[in-house]
Amino acid sequence: MELLQVLPLIKNKSMYAKNENGIITVYSALPSRYVSENMNVAGGFHLLDAATHQVEGFYPVVMVEYDPDTERLGPMYFDEQNGFFTYNIEDIPDLEIALRGWHHPEYCKRIIAPSSLIDDYPNIAIWMQLNQLPIVLSDDTSVCYLYMNTVRAQHQALADSLQGMLTIENIPT
Repeated sequence: MELLQVLPLIKNKSMYAKNENGIITVYSALPSRYVSENMNVAGGFHLLDAATHQVEGFYPVVMVEYDPDTERLGPMYFDEQNGFFTYNIEDIPDLEIALRGWHHPEYCKRIIAPSSLIDDYPNIAIWMQLNQLPIVLSDDTSVCYLYMNTVRAQHQALADSLQGMLTIENIPT
């Protein structure tokens, strides 16, 4: 990554990191008091010049832009060429993206239906509860997700009669 590309990404200069015995520690701001083998500052360390901070191992953290829908921050590393800490960007695997919103990956099937279906057919909710199968409501409670591993033959007829009102899905693979 070239320095010219990175400079606009420095949004919060007060965030610093330091490699301490192989572990990168992130600081939301430089400390005011600081003690090391080289110095003992009772107050005002954060006001010292950048060269002093760098001698003590403190370098700015550069936040990179990424698409959280398809990417995530990976491990932090020190960019020696440009003198700052930043993050690797990792692609999120397609399967992980496909499983978003699948509330219970331990079940391979789900039925998506309007919540009013439970009002019209309360036996569905009772059967799900008796069999300890999860029902999840959408945030606005207009949709419910019923999770299971199989749709029994006796329930398939009801599902067929409600075609267009509900959707039966298999877990993405």
